[in-house]
Amino acid sequence: MTTTLRRKEFQSEDLWTVLDEARYGHLAVDGPDVRALNYARQDDTLYFHCAEGGEVGGWSGREACFAVETAIQWIPSYWRHPEMACPASTWYRSAMVRGRLREVTDLLEKGIALQAFMDRYQPEGGHRPIRGDDDKYRGPLSALRVMALRVESSCCKVKMGQHLPAPARRTILQHLEQRGDWRTWREMARANEDLPELYPQTDEHGLEWRDGLECVPIEAAWKLLQTTYWAEKRDIATVGRKLAQAGLVLTAWDGNELIALCRVVTVDVKDNWLYDVVIAPQRRGQGIGQALMRRILKHPALAEVERLFLDTRDAMSLYAKFGFVELYRRNNSTFMVLDRRETAPQDE
Repeated sequence: MTTTLRRKEFQSEDLWTVLDEARYGHLAVDGPDVRALNYARQDDTLYFHCAEGGEVGGWSGREACFAVETAIQWIPSYWRHPEMACPASTWYRSAMVRGRLREVTDLLEKGIALQAFMDRYQPEGGHRPIRGDDDKYRGPLSALRVMALRVESSCCKVKMGQHLPAPARRTILQHLEQRGDWRTWREMARANEDLPELYPQTDEHGLEWRDGLECVPIEAAWKLLQTTYWAEKRDIATVGRKLAQAGLVLTAWDGNELIALCRVVTVDVKDNWLYDVVIAPQRRGQGIGQALMRRILKHPALAEVERLFLDTRDAMSLYAKFGFVELYRRNNSTFMVLDRRETAPQDE
């Protein structure tokens, strides 16, 4: 059962997505008890864990409510009115579910639940998979209390400007673009069909942009990289390996001709490196390098990245236009960083 909101424009049917994208929530039973908890989901059931003897473990059998919220962005009042504070708002996604708590005693189900936690919070792996029939995990699973909440009713809300007139939404998008806040732009476009696509496939140069490794013929990438001073001696196998290891590969095409390429390597969730930014020699000086940089920095895959590193011998001025600053120099290379925590443009 889904609860209907008073403001129907905020009602969302995307309950599972909202639950999966939130990082933690608050569990409450009748009375004053509320606990902030991590959680994992399997189908229509949420799982929580606590140490043996933990208070939450004593709530088995009780009706409970679990609420999650993901704050997207604060929208300043002056974006819409020069004086009044009334237009100030917060864009967010939230969900509230209800059901009856159940203590999980079966070790196989415990293993599934705890592995779901690891998949959610440590997706890179780096641990022995959790299984209830694994002797190494039998002791820890027996000592850990796991609670399950099957969703019986829910209320899901997404507030991303749906209540505003279309001109007001577009005004907010203009400010988001000035700020370089592509994440909020993307979230607004998800919730409002009238808003322009953040990442169109073609551009003003008539080029088609693609962002998947499957779109890159390795031989074409190898030939393009041979025109650079840093990769002219790489063999085709090395080029293929480096592309396969990249978290993101962005390419530009003029028909069947590869015109531009770059790749991003993930260090961790917040730090990435930008490598192999190359434009075909016959197309250099046409603004394609700047178009590539605008696209890579707006790419949804980098929405959560805080710092982007690179090194270059002769393109410092290009990168400086996009907020990169010099860290140090070594062996004729200049190492630069874009720190979005420090270099985000301020609203005028």
